[in-house]
Amino acid sequence: MSAYQLFRRLFPYYLIAAAVFVISTIIALVSDWSFLGLDFIWYRFDLRLDCNAAAWFSSISILYCGLTFLIVGLHQDVHFLKHSSKLFFLSIGILSFLLSADKTGQLHEAMGEKLSQSLNFLSGTALGNADYSWVIVFFPLAALAGLWAVSTIKDMWGSLSNAHRIIHVMKNYAAAFACILLVLLLEVVQSVLFSMPNTAWEFILPSIAETAELCVIAFFTYGNFIIIEEFTGYEKL
Repeated sequence: MSAYQLFRRLFPYYLIAAAVFVISTIIALVSDWSFLGLDFIWYRFDLRLDCNAAAWFSSISILYCGLTFLIVGLHQDVHFLKHSSKLFFLSIGILSFLLSADKTGQLHEAMGEKLSQSLNFLSGTALGNADYSWVIVFFPLAALAGLWAVSTIKDMWGSLSNAHRIIHVMKNYAAAFACILLVLLLEVVQSVLFSMPNTAWEFILPSIAETAELCVIAFFTYGNFIIIEEFTGYEKL
């Protein structure tokens, strides 16, 4: 069994597990972790919380998605017109290791705190006060990745023989980047809510953001599967 075939077989299980965690998070949100008296379950399956089973699942899921990028970048049968396209997949795959560690190690939160408190970055603003200044750093990085992805997709348009499948890839990638922008936007909104009296939205928005993150993983992973199948002739999706 190839790496692609293994990861492809795991994909339905990822979707099922993601749905379970999203539903558990909704239950935790609506019931304030008290549904059926199973607070110890809802705390551990709440995507909004850190250092629990949900955080572990998100971390593993990011790595799972990143490895599909590495498969595209390293597969000897996958050929693009430009070398930069292969480099795109390799770079995103390597970056996934950092993002996976970040999910459990809270690296971006620590960076935001350092920027706000030590460097006075965005001091006095909603983002700075809530230690969300890391969002400003991530926005240009996400934009650059998006531009690189557009260039790569244009290259794939000339590299892939099946126009229908490349359009399918484009739709999945576009949906993934839309979800990334949604996550960053929600983080900005949450930073504003941080300075306001408690509202229901400060609990609702993280639920939406975490769900969007799982959607990013699903869209990117599925898009990568289509690319691999097109070049290798493996079982169609």
